[in-house]
Amino acid sequence: MKVAILSDVHANLEALTAVLEDLDSRSADRIPFLGDAVGYGADPAPCLELLEKLMFRSVAGNHDQAGGNDQEGLEDLHEGAATAIRWTRGMLAQEAKQRLRALPLDYIEAPMHLVHGSPYNPERWRYIMSEQDAEKGFGASESKVIFVGHSHILKSGN
Repeated sequence: MKVAILSDVHANLEALTAVLEDLDSRSADRIPFLGDAVGYGADPAPCLELLEKLMFRSVAGNHDQAGGNDQEGLEDLHEGAATAIRWTRGMLAQEAKQRLRALPLDYIEAPMHLVHGSPYNPERWRYIMSEQDAEKGFGASESKVIFVGHSHILKSGN
């Protein structure tokens, strides 16, 4: 089974479209999404709609949770992110906000565990930036394969 993992689109429709065009040639069987469909970019509604059509499973990111809630959720975001979420809230219909609020914090289907931050207290939106962070995450999950988003850092091997 071929799995393509997507995360942290942040309402960037042009980037999402380019990635999906590339995926067309790769014949992925499943495409899980690790959260943050909205926030920062100019196209929150179209990105959310496109992701909902194509994704096998989605989990909530911190921007999704904040964007779906008109009353709270900005306290843990830096000012630029909070400004983007205020704007995003005005661009989304109530139905879209409801769908964002309904996203689970994590999803487990053996052997995969999908989460935006860390399996260790996923509601705290922890970053996995060190070996110790990863150990804590693996310690909180029974899965052998854990996919996380959130950090916006891509590391490649030698």
